[in-house]
Amino acid sequence: MDAFVVWILLPCGAIYLFHHLLFYRGLRRLKPGTSPLQPSVSVIISARNEAAHIGYCLESLIRQRYPADRMEIIVVDDQSSDGTAATVHQFMKQDHRIRLLQSPGDRTLASPKKQAIAHGIHHSRHDIIVTADADCTYHPDWLATLVSHFEPNVGVVAGWVSLAPAAEQQLFDKLQSLDVLSLVILGAGAIGAGMPLIANGASFAYRRQVFHQVDGFSGIDHIASGDDDLLLQKIVRSTNWHIRSATPNGGIVYTYPASTLRSFIRQRIRWASKGRHYPNVRMVVYLTTVYLFLLGLLVTVPGWFVSRNVQSVAAGLLFLKWSADALLLWRGLGMAGRRDLFRYFIPAELFQMFYVVIAGAAGMFATIHWKERL
Repeated sequence: MDAFVVWILLPCGAIYLFHHLLFYRGLRRLKPGTSPLQPSVSVIISARNEAAHIGYCLESLIRQRYPADRMEIIVVDDQSSDGTAATVHQFMKQDHRIRLLQSPGDRTLASPKKQAIAHGIHHSRHDIIVTADADCTYHPDWLATLVSHFEPNVGVVAGWVSLAPAAEQQLFDKLQSLDVLSLVILGAGAIGAGMPLIANGASFAYRRQVFHQVDGFSGIDHIASGDDDLLLQKIVRSTNWHIRSATPNGGIVYTYPASTLRSFIRQRIRWASKGRHYPNVRMVVYLTTVYLFLLGLLVTVPGWFVSRNVQSVAAGLLFLKWSADALLLWRGLGMAGRRDLFRYFIPAELFQMFYVVIAGAAGMFATIHWKERL
């Protein structure tokens, strides 16, 4: 156990601490968008069986404070079996900017969502592509905030996503909200530090020419998920375009918590499954180190009662982890206007350690099911 602490836990802890300080510095570097241009924008929504949510989503999108003649909203119905299309048709009668397409629905593909988004892009008209999720609602300044970051050398802008405060009815919801924001904050800090890691397809924008320059989802279309961060990493690897994280002032997107622990874990397993396809060696090393660090902290728990040395070192590393996490979260939550969630920091940290170990392992081997399909 002592050798494990010295050769595994200590180096992993050092790498973890270094990167969190790097991401904290990255958060401090984020600046509001300064581009005065308001280019034409195509908002693409892939929707499958979203009749319960798509109306709220479209209502928030048509209220965007963005020039109406420079915006189109394309909903790609991904073989829905409910009233999704009927709801969209009702909104089309109210707003001419909304269009409804039917996804080709090729069941031989591993990622129907990527196919739906690519179909939407193919039929879109404008130079800036923005992907949105049907189960989210959008602040009126969301689109303007994203687009303001498109300076001439910027090819991709990643936005901020949070759980809707009104949907946080119990402790489990609060823990999820803090967890979602922690991932968004980490991703924003990584972009600010020049090490883009992750993005969220619910608020993700890129130039049409960038999408075509990397040949769209080609090469990652066999992976069930990853229409956001795998595309981001492909762009980083293959081009010289700059990546920006939108500041959250006015630009936050709201989604809803998982209703059960099972659905939460399944969602996190789906997210973790992308990790085995990440192309960047440094990124894989970092994520593997994080996993080993969390796993190692849990593994050493029995040793606390056997070895005083193990107890001292593990407790010290746990303190350093929580300090690094708290520093990053305090900054990010302040930017998002959600420091009220910080009171749940300790239970969220404990919850995160356990679910990351479970979801991380399962994600490496699981067959991913999404919306009643593989």
